[in-house]
This record gives sequence, structure tokens and C-alpha cells, in this order.
Amino acid sequence: MDEPRKIDLKCWLAETTIIVLVLVALRKGNPYGYYIFFRWAVCPLFAWIAWKSYSKGTIALAVAAGLMAVITNPVLRVMMSRDKWEIVNILMIAVAIWSVVLHSIRCTKGP
Repeated sequence: MDEPRKIDLKCWLAETTIIVLVLVALRKGNPYGYYIFFRWAVCPLFAWIAWKSYSKGTIALAVAAGLMAVITNPVLRVMMSRDKWEIVNILMIAVAIWSVVLHSIRCTKGP
């Protein structure tokens, strides 16, 4: 009898963290310090997703995640208006969800 495959949630830790941090960033009234923390947290997570995607042959996702890592780079900061950042934040959520969807099959453990 076949057992159902189990999902390894550690595979989605980076994506889940990004989604939560971006949802908080979309809230108006956050202190500026949050956005500094946001950049330091999200940039390496997107770099990880880019590397993971590239190593699994998903080049389009690797490029998208790499672009998000560059945009959120805390050292060489990209300056944009709040309106543009809101659009980028929504794109960040889309890239994170894209990563979850594409890598969900590979993150399941057999019986």
C-alpha cells in the first residue's frame, strides 16, 4: 500500500520568511529601521532562492530571484518612491510563490 508523500517544510523556509516580511513591509507606518532590517533579511534569502533555482535548472526563476536580491541589496541600495516599492513588494511575493510552486515537487519526501 502506498503511503502519501510528506512535504519537507524546510524547503520553503526562505520563501515563507520573504512573504511574511514583505506583508509586514506593505503595512504603512513601519519605522525606517524595519526597512533596513528587511533589506538585510530579504537580500540573502532571494540570493539563496536564485542559487537553488539555478542549480535545479530553473533559469527564469533564478534571474527573477537574483534581480530581487540586487534590488533589496542593503549595501548598494536602490532608492525608489513608496509607490514603486509597493509594486516591487508584490513582485517579491510573486517570485516567492513561484519558487514554492516550482520546487514543491522536489521538496516532497517519499514513503
